[in-house]
Amino acid sequence: MQLAEQDNIQIWAEVGLSAKYAMFELEGIANGVMGPSFAGRIQCPYFVMVETKRGVESTNSVFQLYGQLLAAAWLNDQLKEQEVQEIFGCFTIADSWTFVRGEVSAIESDPTHLTVEFSPEYAEKFDAPKILRILKQIIGRSISRFK
Repeated sequence: MQLAEQDNIQIWAEVGLSAKYAMFELEGIANGVMGPSFAGRIQCPYFVMVETKRGVESTNSVFQLYGQLLAAAWLNDQLKEQEVQEIFGCFTIADSWTFVRGEVSAIESDPTHLTVEFSPEYAEKFDAPKILRILKQIIGRSISRFK
């Protein structure tokens, strides 16, 4: 992910995210977050990442990612209100990456709506250039939204 960093867009690890919606609150720690930073702090997260371990005791990372997408969208809405907040994320299992594009609407009302689209699964070993290209596209798209 560090290869995708550019200008003031940085990757952060173990970032606390919290949000207070009309009918629920979210709080948790994202394994990775990408977004602009200012004075050593992340401003608005464009991209959240959940790392999942394989094994008998592993959990479904998709639900954790949904919560992080909702929290990141809420934080972005606090900085720049928009009817629909577009947010990106991914979950990884070993060297497999699956990207998610989310749209969160009705942030200040009940019910809040989260719509998601999933990418195909990409393997680091074979698809590293494609993974990097997707990350850079997300940055480019997000930068233009927050200018």
